[in-house]
Amino acid sequence: MDAEENASDADEIDFSSLSFVDRVKHANSAVEDNLPAADYGGKDLLIYHHYSELLPEEVTGELVNDAQFAQRLAVEDRFNVKIRCNQTEFTSWDPYVAGVRSLFMAGDHFTDLFSNWNTSTAGFTSQGFFADLSGFDVIDTTKPWYFGDEMDLYSSRGHRYLATGTMDVDSMAGRISAVYFNKQIRSDYGFDDFYDVVREGRWTIDYVKQTAGNFYHDLNGNTERDDGDLYGLSYAAAGSWMVTPATLGIPQIRKDADGNPVLTVVADAERAETVMDSMKELTNMEGSRSVSDWETEIFDEGHALFAVYELGKLTALRDGIVDYGILPTWKADEAQEAYYASYLPDPWAIAICAEDKDMCAVLLTALAAEGFKQVLPAYYENAIKSKYSTDEESGEMLDLMLNNVRSDGMFLYGDSGYIYNLWQYMIAPQGFASFWKSKQKMMEKTMNGIMEKLAELEGQ
Repeated sequence: MDAEENASDADEIDFSSLSFVDRVKHANSAVEDNLPAADYGGKDLLIYHHYSELLPEEVTGELVNDAQFAQRLAVEDRFNVKIRCNQTEFTSWDPYVAGVRSLFMAGDHFTDLFSNWNTSTAGFTSQGFFADLSGFDVIDTTKPWYFGDEMDLYSSRGHRYLATGTMDVDSMAGRISAVYFNKQIRSDYGFDDFYDVVREGRWTIDYVKQTAGNFYHDLNGNTERDDGDLYGLSYAAAGSWMVTPATLGIPQIRKDADGNPVLTVVADAERAETVMDSMKELTNMEGSRSVSDWETEIFDEGHALFAVYELGKLTALRDGIVDYGILPTWKADEAQEAYYASYLPDPWAIAICAEDKDMCAVLLTALAAEGFKQVLPAYYENAIKSKYSTDEESGEMLDLMLNNVRSDGMFLYGDSGYIYNLWQYMIAPQGFASFWKSKQKMMEKTMNGIMEKLAELEGQ
């Protein structure tokens, strides 16, 4: 089959119905991006971002870095542009929101594309800082490099302001949560083969509670619970539970009849209360150890059976002393149909201050397409599954969990205080139902305010 036939076959695939894993399998296929043969005369494409290094400017010999460099170079050479990335100086949320708002309000052309801090997304969108992407034919959400279902969920009455996809594979795939286990502790204490537990569908909150909840040993003999002891579960008090509703199958937002995202509270309130209260019980058991956000030392030094981390932490774990295995995040219960993976999206947008928005739409798509073709296979197959996985079973577990990737759209509405409320619930005295009820009016008021501002922008 020649390249033309390959491209034709690939273009007939319905990527919107494919899982993350199945999309990866097509990363090297000849999927046409249908972009115009444009020459932008050496113009700069300015990208403002907040998350780590974006699109490196040189090769280093490191697999993912070099794939990202190839992504950049392919776009620059094809369209005769120079990509210039500007990482924000604001490292905490309040200064970031105030600083970015000031940049937009000044009206200057400070960027073309904007890679946002997720929790401020809805607020910035409703203030008119982003262009409406639905007016650009080149932004085709049926292509595999865009996450069309997410983009539809974030849209308002058919107006789409945000793009999620493979523009920055490292920050997307690297932020998917997983569970790691210490193989030596599993063996020494005669625990089950956790891979088999996952395969049999028994990897649930209750199983983790029974296995790790009361697993605690005062190794240093000082009668105090400290980092020198042995725990069943190490988790970040905030970070580990950011994606909990999505991984446990508890939807947080839906679309109403007018195409607006609305707060559902939960689709099944009784089930949500049972699940979330069970999670809370787990975090308060003797064998659970809370650490600062994404700290890895307790697990790295062999002091925890399980730990909840993002996939991006595999680089650090690989260089540690622990022989580890990878598992999906657990199910709510055995009735949950599948293991779900989730991540915290950092949506991209075309800044309203961009001088050539048509060019921006073309180059946004080009970056997404090249990220899909160049970076995704390098990151997933060669780095995560081959370089950082310690056995074939871990690779199997990754495929299993990434067959069902779900983002929690509610996370973008950080202005509502939603995510902070979820963290607070874990240490609150009351159960989930009463806690949620105490926060619901405030969240609904904020979300409704955002929708009203969007309606004004859209002339509704």
